[in-house]
Amino acid sequence: MKYYKVRLAFRYAPDRLYRIFWVISNMDCSTLAYYIQRMFYATFEHLYMFETKKLGRLICSDDEPIDISDKYMDTVVIDELAGENIIFTYDFGDNWEFVGKVYKRTKDFPDDSPEIILIEGAGKGIWEDNVWSYFQYLSGELSPDLTKEEDPECMSMPWNFEIEKLKDVDAPLDIAKEQKRL
Repeated sequence: MKYYKVRLAFRYAPDRLYRIFWVISNMDCSTLAYYIQRMFYATFEHLYMFETKKLGRLICSDDEPIDISDKYMDTVVIDELAGENIIFTYDFGDNWEFVGKVYKRTKDFPDDSPEIILIEGAGKGIWEDNVWSYFQYLSGELSPDLTKEEDPECMSMPWNFEIEKLKDVDAPLDIAKEQKRL
């Protein structure tokens, strides 16, 4: 089965929050959006979309088009994105914007392979409803040693995944464990 390699990185910290993975060529973009949200620990509570130069905005099938050229993501498959730079935006309030590319070159995997094969990444994931604290952490305004005991209301700590200290968001990813989560 034919797969494309994809790299997605958070626009404002591309070396600290990213994923590289193989995706089956006939997957629709709606399914890809599901997997991307899983990879980055999203809770599926916000709107999201893709954008590409060639295809424009790809929106959810239950969203209203903003422009006549908008396309529904469940009508576009990965094959159509080969070679394209893409933007995936999750949560239009926090604006978790991931930039990346679907590479043209393909690779064959056995028929029993998973639809997504995670090969590399960094950073635990998005901080639901709290991109501003993530920016504070990146700039050094928040102590990397902050714990949930010191922040019981999760005003600065992410609440959508478990970590002991704030700096654990930068701990190396266990790729095999993350693959099983998908």
